[in-house]
Amino acid sequence: MYARRPYWRAATCIALLLGIGLVRVGAQAQDSSRAAPAVTTGLPSLSGTGWFNVDKPLTWERLRGRPVLVEFWATWCAPCVANIPVLCKLQDTCREQGLVIIGITHEPPERLETTLQRRNANYAICAGQPETHNSFVRSIPYAMFVNPSGEVVWQGFPDDLENRVRTWMKTSGVRNADSLIVPEARTWKPVSRPRGAAAFDTARLIELTEKLVAKADSISPKDIGPLYEFYWRNLPRTDWKGDSSARYESIRYACILTKALKSTGNSAAMESMRRECFARIAGPEPDSLIRSAMIMYMTRYTCEPDDSDLIRLLESRLKAEPHPVVRYDIEETLERFDSRRRREAHERLNREGRRPSESTKINDAEEYERVTRSKWITRWFGPPAELRKFDAYCQTAARRVSGAPNAESVRAFLADYRAHGSSSVSDLLIRQRVLDTLGDSRLADHADPSVRRALQETVFEIVQMADLEYPLRNRAIKLQMQVGYDSLERDRVLLVLDRLIRSEQSGHPRSLLEVWKLQMTDPAKLE
Repeated sequence: MYARRPYWRAATCIALLLGIGLVRVGAQAQDSSRAAPAVTTGLPSLSGTGWFNVDKPLTWERLRGRPVLVEFWATWCAPCVANIPVLCKLQDTCREQGLVIIGITHEPPERLETTLQRRNANYAICAGQPETHNSFVRSIPYAMFVNPSGEVVWQGFPDDLENRVRTWMKTSGVRNADSLIVPEARTWKPVSRPRGAAAFDTARLIELTEKLVAKADSISPKDIGPLYEFYWRNLPRTDWKGDSSARYESIRYACILTKALKSTGNSAAMESMRRECFARIAGPEPDSLIRSAMIMYMTRYTCEPDDSDLIRLLESRLKAEPHPVVRYDIEETLERFDSRRRREAHERLNREGRRPSESTKINDAEEYERVTRSKWITRWFGPPAELRKFDAYCQTAARRVSGAPNAESVRAFLADYRAHGSSSVSDLLIRQRVLDTLGDSRLADHADPSVRRALQETVFEIVQMADLEYPLRNRAIKLQMQVGYDSLERDRVLLVLDRLIRSEQSGHPRSLLEVWKLQMTDPAKLE
């Protein structure tokens, strides 16, 4: 009898462990249902300037009762473009179950047409979405699944998307729904190219670039001359916006080719691309987005550290540049290529006891959350206390916007932001969630003027708090430009902006504040 005791002890331990496991699994099942809002940043904005494959712009009110898959993408993002066939297949196979797939991009509709035609995209595309909207999206591709009740039930990188969607569709409860997709329809009217403007053929540009990349080790400068022409012949002679899209595409493909050339060591072709880069930066580019793209991306592949010609050119451009964000991009590029500037910047940070702007605690908190939630111990036993606190707040925030939000419920977010002002993981994530929730389209597009006024005032108060985390300061400023400031007293806003600009030590938030001020005082400088 005594000899059996070890077996009984082992059996008892196993039973206890199994019991604990079953209790934990049961608790986890309950927790998962309660914690569903933890992934809810709010419904994304659908405020683009042009739609493809629908007869009129989609709204969340119109989409109510249908499962919706949203993907944020861009034509320059290779994984995004590679995902188009997967989304097309899902739209076809799940159409009768009411699934609506929406691709959202900040790129103007003129820039998308060829890409969508070449890949036979059959789902809704929302183009021209302002970058300040949906700014909780920090990298692309990024997807969100919204259930028929209008709740975000999942969001993240769209890996294994087909299996995820098919699993969700089994529980959607929607059958034989009328399709909102109208193939080849669009809500925007293409502007006719003015007489005398050069033709722009995106398909030809893609074909040319692919051929050049394939023989990057042997091409000569004269071979890549035609690629330059796509940019130069589309410099504007009128105010036609299609020229801007053409030049942007040309820059993008020039970067693709230059990257290929750099890996082959083709010095003659690389020198030709370097001269072309300099000519474009020095040239008369009217579009601030394109000026930034040339300075930030073309130089990355065509120039080497401490390139004295580039440094002199950028210093000259910095003196003449009126747009604050482009000025910031020039300064960042100078610091990247000029070792003296970089050394002085780090010495200044050390003297002031500040961390480099790219090393922030909010980034650490996001990474901690991502890694912790992926661990098996979290899936079995639940998240640690910091993340449980964050999840509980997410439920509170989601409840406020899912019902009938009013001015009082909006202002409650300001108290939340103040109450969670520490650098703990939970407080950092909660402050970020406050900003994300205030950007929810159900608040930003609310018909009640009192809610709109409360939203603008709440965000303005958060902007003035000047969060220690510079990404959160950036987010708050962009959010203010998204929700507007027409309900605020103009003179007061300008006084606050002057104070914040003087005190802001990080270049990017300061440039955004300066853009905001110019929007109010001298918008012509931003054209």
